[in-house]
Amino acid sequence: METYIVRVYHRNERDPKRISGHVVKLEVKGRRDFFDSEMLRDILFPPAPGTPPKGLPRSGNDEAMGMVELIQAFAEEENL
Repeated sequence: METYIVRVYHRNERDPKRISGHVVKLEVKGRRDFFDSEMLRDILFPPAPGTPPKGLPRSGNDEAMGMVELIQAFAEEENL
C-alpha cells in the first residue's frame, strides 16, 4: 500500500474543482504539485499508459471522478 500526504493550500469556494497544493509520496519522498481536482486525481490514481488523462471516466458511472468520489475511494481503500 502506498502512503501519501495531501496538502491543500488554496480552494476556490465558488468553484470547488479549483484547488491547489501538493502530494508527498512517503515511500520515495517525492512531491508533486497540483492545481485542480483533476490533477490531484491523476497523481493519486494514474491513468493506464496510453490513455488521455483529462475527461476520462474513472468512477465507473461514466462521469469524471470528483472530490467526493476521490475521498470515498480513499475511505474504501482504508477499509481493505
